[in-house]
Amino acid sequence: MPNYSKKGYTTYNNSEKTIDSIPWSEAAAIYANSYESALETKQRNLDYAFKLRIEQLEEEYCDSNEAPYEGNFSDKYNKPVAKVSTTEVLKACKEELQTSFIARYSLQSKADWLMPLLVTLVGNMPTTTNSNGLISGLRFRNDNFNTPKLKGIYWLLMQNEKSSFLKLLYKSPSKHYGGLVPFIMYAQRLVRGIKYSEWDKTEVSYIVNSSLADAMIYPVPKLDKSVLLHERAQGLITKTTGLSRSPLSTHKLYGTQLAEGPLAEVPELARVMLTQIWQAHPDNRTKYMILDPLDWDSMPDPLIPTKVLMDLNTTNTDIDEMPWNI
Repeated sequence: MPNYSKKGYTTYNNSEKTIDSIPWSEAAAIYANSYESALETKQRNLDYAFKLRIEQLEEEYCDSNEAPYEGNFSDKYNKPVAKVSTTEVLKACKEELQTSFIARYSLQSKADWLMPLLVTLVGNMPTTTNSNGLISGLRFRNDNFNTPKLKGIYWLLMQNEKSSFLKLLYKSPSKHYGGLVPFIMYAQRLVRGIKYSEWDKTEVSYIVNSSLADAMIYPVPKLDKSVLLHERAQGLITKTTGLSRSPLSTHKLYGTQLAEGPLAEVPELARVMLTQIWQAHPDNRTKYMILDPLDWDSMPDPLIPTKVLMDLNTTNTDIDEMPWNI
């Protein structure tokens, strides 16, 4: 872990513990190659489907008319142009990013010193407001992550499987960057004091990994506390033994009841928030996590009253309260 001076500067004894000691451009190249491959494959499939449709139209015309069609059906219809989303590309290159980059450079073992450095880097990036008077996630991505190095960092932060570069996501220090933490927004809040609610909800997918972004923008239904506790209890039961899993370490709800119950359409991480398991458990959560999909800056009351265990070792783990005035 870094040492913090009174002014908030970070110092390291090991010169290798720097952001630039990691070849981020390789992660950017992996994503770029996957993007081109995914786009090419999608366009090829669209072209083939378009060709079949034109042939079908020509055949239908000939069947219903004595004279053949003298024009070209393909001129009457716009040829489809393929588009691929960030989520699609990240899904396609997930394995390569994790094996050829994250695992290759042992990022999980470097997380204790790397993540605070990334917080400082991202937290000091400038923001831009849009016509709604809210911070634009799209502009933030485009304006700040604009070099191979920074794009490589961006693709790491957009990973859904944060356990690939963080250990034990429900414990310190990993929980400060884990599944319920929108890292870019978190860094900006920690360094510059920008609340999560100051970001445009419609652009959050550009700066938050898809699994958390889906939970943040989903219009969750208003559910009674007793309903949530019932769904939580059912979702923690182990099918083979009938015993309950620990709500502190279980990262999602299980069970067939989820298919038709009140949480059936709710994204997985929103279920975690609503039922207060895993990172959202009162003994695990921090004020910088998204704990309420409808109010990003709030910390809901515990479903079950419990004494929150405080981490007394602030020197090594409780970086949230450390100064970041750099």
